Amino acid sequence: MPHSLFCDDNCVFAPATKYIPWGLHQQCLIRKVFHPHITICVEGAGDHDRAKEMATRALMMWVEPLRIANTPLSHEIEFDCQRPDGWIVVKRQWEREHTQGNVVTVSDQSAFGTYLHEFGHAFACIGDTYVNGLAGHCLFGQPHSVMCDGLLRKDLSDDDIKAVRFQFRTLVQTLSESQSDPNDDNL
Repeated sequence: MPHSLFCDDNCVFAPATKYIPWGLHQQCLIRKVFHPHITICVEGAGDHDRAKEMATRALMMWVEPLRIANTPLSHEIEFDCQRPDGWIVVKRQWEREHTQGNVVTVSDQSAFGTYLHEFGHAFACIGDTYVNGLAGHCLFGQPHSVMCDGLLRKDLSDDDIKAVRFQFRTLVQTLSESQSDPNDDNL
C-alpha cells in the first residue's frame, strides 16, 4: 500500500484521483445507502438535538450526489441506539474532532463544516487531504474541499462529489451493476 508523510496506515491512494480514499471501508456508512434510512446512535454528555440536526444535514449532503444513479437511496437519517449503523459521540467541552470507522466524535462547539468533514470519513470513507492538522492547508496538488478545509466549508466541492461517487462505485456497486470506468465522473 502506498504511504505518504501525510497519510497514516488507513489511507490508500486511488489511481488517477486527487483525493485519498480511507482504508476502513468495511465500516463506512455508504454501504447502507440503499436502505430507506441510515440509523445513528448519539451518545455523550453534549447537545444531542444539535448533533442530530447537524448530522442529518451533513449525511444528506453526502447522499445527494449519488441520486443521479436513478436508484432509490436513503432518504432520511434515523436516530436510535438499538441497532445503529454508526455513532456520534458528543462532548460538552471542545476536544479535537475525529472519526474512527463509523464513530464520529464532536463537541457542542463543532461547526457544521466539521460534521460535513467527519462524515466524509464515516459515510464516504474518504481520507484527510490537509497537511499538519491545519484545515485549509491542502496536500500538494490537492484542491480545496471539505476533506482539506473542514470547518471552513459548508458545502461539498466538485472534488468531494467526485470522491463520494468514486467510493460509491468502488465500495457499493458490483461489477455487474457498473461496467463503467471507476474514474468516470458520471455514475
